[in-house]
Amino acid sequence: MFDTGVTRRLQGRTSLSMGTPEYGHAFESWIAHELSAYADASRREAEIAYWRTRTGLEIDFIVNGDVAIETKTTRNATKDGLKGLRAIAKEGTFKHRILVSNEPRAREVDGFEILPWRDFIDRLWSEELF
Repeated sequence: MFDTGVTRRLQGRTSLSMGTPEYGHAFESWIAHELSAYADASRREAEIAYWRTRTGLEIDFIVNGDVAIETKTTRNATKDGLKGLRAIAKEGTFKHRILVSNEPRAREVDGFEILPWRDFIDRLWSEELF
């Protein structure tokens, strides 16, 4: 099943607690659905890929080869949470390098955008990302 909400419902699980691995999977799945829905609704070409190094660093979404998006459910992203974005930054240039999180405010760290999920969704649907 591609939809974690449907899967959870079929399994009879009705609660989802922040800070659990399940919450992280649901958060990442939701962002994936938003990216796909935006691309379809706006009729924009969007190649959505995944990136991973041999050492296990990863980026959840690469959109059209120039937008790198990582998701973390944290309310306080640290430099450790930017490891994947730092690694991919060495691979090429990107229009945006974004960490989507539960942070209360948008901020920038070493050229990486850390966005609360609400800001990310607003920017996505305002056609600011791709």
